[in-house]
Amino acid sequence: MIGKIVLVAIVVFLVAGFTGVNFISLYQKSVQIRTSAEPIIDNTIEHSLQDVQKILDPAKTSMLSRSHTSVGAISKIFVPKYSGTQLQNYALQLINQDRAQAGLGPVVLSPNQAAQAQAENVFGTGQISHWMTDGEKPYMTYTKYGGLGAVEQNIATALCNGFACALNPMDQIKTAEYEMMYDDASSNWGHKDNILDPHHTSVSLGISYNDNTFVIVQNFENNYIDFTQPITYNSGMVRFSGIIPEGKIDNIEIDYDKLPTPAIYQQNKQATSYTTGTQIAVVAKPLPWGQYYQNTLGSPIIIANQWSEQGSSVMISFDAGKIITKPGVYDVLVWLDVNGQTFPATYYSIIKQ
Repeated sequence: MIGKIVLVAIVVFLVAGFTGVNFISLYQKSVQIRTSAEPIIDNTIEHSLQDVQKILDPAKTSMLSRSHTSVGAISKIFVPKYSGTQLQNYALQLINQDRAQAGLGPVVLSPNQAAQAQAENVFGTGQISHWMTDGEKPYMTYTKYGGLGAVEQNIATALCNGFACALNPMDQIKTAEYEMMYDDASSNWGHKDNILDPHHTSVSLGISYNDNTFVIVQNFENNYIDFTQPITYNSGMVRFSGIIPEGKIDNIEIDYDKLPTPAIYQQNKQATSYTTGTQIAVVAKPLPWGQYYQNTLGSPIIIANQWSEQGSSVMISFDAGKIITKPGVYDVLVWLDVNGQTFPATYYSIIKQ
């Protein structure tokens, strides 16, 4: 604790994998299908689906487990065509049905295109991964596509090898959601926890498929700050302002990642989880004259130049020039406190070349 600032361990990214003739990560073989939340798929036109890998990432780490399931022979050779909107709306419907059964409010569909970009990336490589082929992590891609909140990710894929394959995307969406919700024990229910996180407000859905391969990416978002000025970085200064209808800012931290590169993708493409970067600083409110913070956490404390909170309005600026020095990705994590529960409201990535 630094003064009144409580640093909370960051637990955020999670990948989900599905089973059934469905998701997978490298579906391999002719009569087998292998699914993985982050990896790939490879299944067959035959009857069984085996070796289903599920990958998740519950608390800054994730687990990889295997389960076996069987699937009947593909019965629908001629699959109806669906629009992207139809598929997204169906996936959203299933998510909100599960949330409603848990007594939670619905999430709305986010227009952010990071999930779609990741789905197409996974589809193209056949490798389920949280990393894009350019080395970006989900929150970096999310920021690049205009995301202003925090994001947590589930991924699943399915693949069918054979001349008579015809994966039905509606079936794949349904199976994936069911497996994450009701057959996720081998992953410590991490995928389910992401779907049922009470702090999520939105979800962007990326879907890419053909007759042989299906990929779905769920990027759950926390959008709690109505920005009047989004987070900006200019001449060493970080600034933002907005309205926070519910809760208050608990603390702000700065994390560091290396610049994304294809080499980083190659190093991490089969990793079963990802985390935010290394914490390098925390931002604190200015204290009254004569008071100071005692640093017991080891990270440098940046005293904000301005930290104004009036009702639900907030305006904050601080000098990050002394920590944003070497090339890399600097992530601004704003943590909110709502009724005693803290959670991230932003994962905003600042790129320094």
